[in-house]
Amino acid sequence: FFSCMAQEHSRPLGRNVREMAAHFCSLVWSLKKGKVLTCVWGAGLSVCFVAAVSKYRQQKLAKEQRRKNPKKKKSVYHQSLTTLLKPLLKIGFPRLNSLPTIHLICYTALLCARILLTIKIAKITGSLGKTVGARTFDKMFELQVVFGLWCMPAAVVNSFLHFENSQMSLSIRQ
Repeated sequence: FFSCMAQEHSRPLGRNVREMAAHFCSLVWSLKKGKVLTCVWGAGLSVCFVAAVSKYRQQKLAKEQRRKNPKKKKSVYHQSLTTLLKPLLKIGFPRLNSLPTIHLICYTALLCARILLTIKIAKITGSLGKTVGARTFDKMFELQVVFGLWCMPAAVVNSFLHFENSQMSLSIRQ
């Protein structure tokens, strides 16, 4: 057993990583699904990079605005939470069929979908860990494709969560 481990570790690590990366690329790019998935990943990463740079710039501008116009702290009344929230909830959610209520229901449904997707992705991640430990690279690369495919609906749900959150806050303010 130990002699087998010594033989395995006698090879340079860089060579193993290069072989594994080359094997992954050849396996993914040999499939039509893999080519499409690679294009989708590349486009998604490009969009995420542009969005991150844009958000960084917005945060930087907001930070400069806060420095120029600091807010004064307001005093807080010592009341129970329910007495403070009741008037706000009546203003924010006047009826059951109002727009803020519909956004709240959609937001709750999206949160449940996010939980289910997170559980599914966690199971796939656990399986990926097992395949890495067992050094079954073909199965690992197949699971990476499955993982990538499950990450797409998760990204859509996360985007819709962000959208519903902002829409709900806007509808409550109106």
